Amino acid sequence: MNVVDSAAIFVELQSLECFLAELYKHLDSSSNERPDISSLQRRIKKVTHDMDMCYGMMGSLFRSGSRQTLFASQVMRYADLYAASFINLLYYPFSYLFRAAHVLMPHESTVEHTHVSVMDTESPLATRNRHDVDLRDIVCKRHQLTRSVSEIQPPHFFPQPPQEITHCHDEDDDDEEEEEEEEEEEQQ
Repeated sequence: MNVVDSAAIFVELQSLECFLAELYKHLDSSSNERPDISSLQRRIKKVTHDMDMCYGMMGSLFRSGSRQTLFASQVMRYADLYAASFINLLYYPFSYLFRAAHVLMPHESTVEHTHVSVMDTESPLATRNRHDVDLRDIVCKRHQLTRSVSEIQPPHFFPQPPQEITHCHDEDDDDEEEEEEEEEEEQQ
């Protein structure tokens, strides 16, 4: 997957999270309605998985459920909310899902890396006393030292990444959803 594809995945993830925010926008603690976000959560999990597959070689070493910090994991598991007063929670519906915004890690940056020519990096002062032939030799030697991995063709050091979701980052909310669905079925 290239830089453009991964940028599109990140944009899709942001739009899904904006849509989630819109669902809760005009609700507060007095709201009796509870938006159905199950399909949205499944879509977010799939897009998050796709994002992880773009950067699968690095893994999720610095993440907690594809979020940048441990803070999101704590909020999802223990509802640790930091505010001036707990009364502020009345401005949110009781079914509100608190989660941290998705932020790209440095190795996931969607900034396109441009190719810089070797001739552009040479200072005119460094090449003042050299002949044209010397410059071609230098460029040839540099090219040999800076060959890409695809040119060298090493053996496969890593297994192929999975094509389907193999793990779920935020599994805590799944149990709660199943329990609530069972309770609703029992009430009917």
